[in-house]
Amino acid sequence: MKRYYYLIMLLVVSACGPIYNTEYSYTPPESSGGHACIAQCTVGKSQCLQIEELKAERCESISQSDRDYCEADIAWRKGRDPKWYECVPDSCDVDTEQCENAFRVCYQTCGGKVEAVTRCVANCSSIPQQQAR
Repeated sequence: MKRYYYLIMLLVVSACGPIYNTEYSYTPPESSGGHACIAQCTVGKSQCLQIEELKAERCESISQSDRDYCEADIAWRKGRDPKWYECVPDSCDVDTEQCENAFRVCYQTCGGKVEAVTRCVANCSSIPQQQAR
């Protein structure tokens, strides 16, 4: 039940403020060695993303097993079907941000340039305007 409370609070709070999105542009290094290095960064990123996907699949499997157990336990102990909120599965989101961050660091280490541009994409009118001095 706590999980739903926190999710609802997060949605309420995030609905009020601006939402930002950061986009990255990549400029490769000029050397062939730099290009080979970046190819290794790309392989590392792919492997990282695969690992994160496997973690999420494992989490979903465990979460479903836990839910099945919970439902069976309620049916056995209380002799009824569980209510929708009694056996809520865990959230199993894929965390790709660490893979993206590692790729950007690797790219720059290889001599490439990474530029970030952050823009407001929603609720932008709620951003306070700075006063001119």
